[in-house]
Amino acid sequence: AAPAAEAQGLAPGTSRLTKAALVYRPARVTEPSAVIILLHGAGGRADHFLREFTRFADERGVLLLALQSDGGSWPRRSQEVSRGPDAVNFNEALAALTARAPVDLSRVVLLGFSDGASHALSFGLARPKTFRAIPAMSPAYALAPPRPDPTQPIFIGHGRRDNVLPAANVREMIKGLEGAGNRPEVRWFNGGHRIDPTLLNAGLD
Repeated sequence: AAPAAEAQGLAPGTSRLTKAALVYRPARVTEPSAVIILLHGAGGRADHFLREFTRFADERGVLLLALQSDGGSWPRRSQEVSRGPDAVNFNEALAALTARAPVDLSRVVLLGFSDGASHALSFGLARPKTFRAIPAMSPAYALAPPRPDPTQPIFIGHGRRDNVLPAANVREMIKGLEGAGNRPEVRWFNGGHRIDPTLLNAGLD
């Protein structure tokens, strides 16, 4: 969908955009701005995850688009990732957003946590023209596309003491990404399975 030149009925604050998506618009966003698309962790909720990022959106003047997974978590098979109900929900949400809000399509970012981070990598790496950056916080895996775009910025933040998705597994995943031609920026913190605020800021930068 072609982006709207200006906001069309999208009030400041949080709104229901589609059955699977919520949007947050800072009051000062009146011109085409970046969009951070948020993917929650396993068993999470889009509305809860969205609230964790509204302060960042206000500070940076960006739109937030939070998606709810179709099942308890995000799909793990490549066919479901690319053509399943979550992919359909994403397409509907982005089309609805670009019709109602000023969006800079050159700055669409896909950010996830835990299983949401894994899905962000798997879904986003296959669509480098749509997602110009992927900050993945505490991911577990990534389904690399056959022809990656080495210019697509990828940021991975992970805890050295993560007992849910161990750091050793993530190091193997990073090797696989690098072997496929990607060049992820990787940052570690001395913590468990969570989003580190310092690394989150670095990833958004």
